[in-house]
Amino acid sequence: MAFNLGKELEVMYQVNRIKRNLNKIVDKVSGPVKETMISQAGLIAGEMKRVVSVGTSQDERAGSLRDSIRVEEGEGNSKQAIVVKIKAGGRKTINDGESHAYDYARANEFGTTEMHARPFFYPTYNARKKDARTAIRKRIKEEVFKVFD
Repeated sequence: MAFNLGKELEVMYQVNRIKRNLNKIVDKVSGPVKETMISQAGLIAGEMKRVVSVGTSQDERAGSLRDSIRVEEGEGNSKQAIVVKIKAGGRKTINDGESHAYDYARANEFGTTEMHARPFFYPTYNARKKDARTAIRKRIKEEVFKVFD
């Protein structure tokens, strides 16, 4: 079998070109993909705010649970370069119970021995996650194709 130096050099050139383009992907794709992830999380959080129970107008904390629903950026790691979280509860929704303080975001979502569950978080997330993933994958695909054009 004959060795063709010209063909070998051409293959090496193409491999190096592909490597350069692959290295560009993370830099060029992460910004637009992050925007899409935050946007999709915002849509889900907005839906959660629409379905969560608010309480009565006489209650000084009426709307606190709704107002606690938020989108936050998390810390990336080796497996996840971009992390976006939807959260509910926290300082705004801590109640002093008879025996201990509790977060009524969890009480609403899962119920207690004295209250039926009024879930807002997981049903909304589960209903919307497929659409969000589809939008994110579409954006990734669009941005990757831009790198290789």
